[in-house]
Amino acid sequence: GSSQAASQQDVSYCENATKSFLSSQYVSDASVPVRYFTPEFARLWIWACTSTEDGPGFFSADPILETQDDEPEMHRFGPGVIENDRIKVPVNYRFTFAGGRSFTKEFVFKKSGNKWLIEDINTTGLEPGRRSEVAFLRKNQVTAQ
Repeated sequence: GSSQAASQQDVSYCENATKSFLSSQYVSDASVPVRYFTPEFARLWIWACTSTEDGPGFFSADPILETQDDEPEMHRFGPGVIENDRIKVPVNYRFTFAGGRSFTKEFVFKKSGNKWLIEDINTTGLEPGRRSEVAFLRKNQVTAQ
């Protein structure tokens, strides 16, 4: 079961799942978060991406690239690391403007049944400290209701 330690094969799986997620239409295709995320994270993500008659959804910019226009370039990918019962896959981006400022998105995988799913995405380098996407969306969904 989920008490088994993660293996290097699991790390490779999570790295590939991260690449696959990043190359998908993760904002506009609701099947993407359902396929890659834990149920709670998928629900929050879909809420944040869904436009209403009042305008765009909660995410007004790409939630991974953190921008609407000048896309940052992927600077470094991985390697994934096992941390307790989670696998974390860091992806570092660097903006081509703003002095080449960089930031990291850390994809946190948790084993759910027999499948590794993204439980959260942590962001560092854009604001002080680390931002958990799940906590951020949870807080803002409550505020929006």
